[in-house]
Amino acid sequence: MRRFPLFWFNAGMGLAFGTAYTAALRGEGPGVEALREAFLASWWAGALAGLSVGAGATLGPRPALPWRKCVWVQVLIVAASAAGALVAWLLPGPAAELDRLVKEEMTRRGLALGSGIGAAVGTAIQMVQVYFDRRRAARRK
Repeated sequence: MRRFPLFWFNAGMGLAFGTAYTAALRGEGPGVEALREAFLASWWAGALAGLSVGAGATLGPRPALPWRKCVWVQVLIVAASAAGALVAWLLPGPAAELDRLVKEEMTRRGLALGSGIGAAVGTAIQMVQVYFDRRRAARRK
């Protein structure tokens, strides 16, 4: 895949994964209306992940990453987001009331606090991984 199509492939895949993840969190089923609501609630998170991976995979003088590696990176971002949501859910503590208020607001928008934090951390980690993968690929050629 050439650079420009690969960039937009990643952006679209990020939107699709963000929508699927939010729909799964909400548990409203596979209906069109539920997917539309999930997309409207999470388009920004999916776009951020997709555009970040797309930029990391294509920009610069090094060879672009293969599309399979881009898919794997985005799957790992979703996994990191889910792990962040799980950790936030498991951690009890004095901030429970604040967590409840933030969780209510984020859930109203379709996301949980831990998911957002997990997505940000996972995206940062995967951007570093993409950078080093591209360096290795450039050395082999």
